[in-house]
Amino acid sequence: MTIANLPKPQTPRGQHTAPRPPAVDPERDIDARSTTFWFVVSAIVFFVGFYFMMVLFDRVLMQERNKKVDGLATNELLELRKSEDAYLNGDNKSHKTIQQVLKEMVHK
Repeated sequence: MTIANLPKPQTPRGQHTAPRPPAVDPERDIDARSTTFWFVVSAIVFFVGFYFMMVLFDRVLMQERNKKVDGLATNELLELRKSEDAYLNGDNKSHKTIQQVLKEMVHK
């Protein structure tokens, strides 16, 4: 039974009810195929955009971390590097440089 075929309620004399919408009202009908298509397309666009934003955010984050943390040499790092370079250049128990030790290892 459609809306147009529904029985009209009894109204007192002189009062009129609002007109009922037609059985097929294009303003109120939902086209399932079109709605599904646009929902799927918009979901794909959203998640592809979200993926690219995450990649972009990750790259910016890594650049900032590299610039602010990894790129700056701290005093502790400089002191450690200086002592390690001295150790490898002969300031150790055997008083040999790293090149001398490697040459001895190759001959064995």
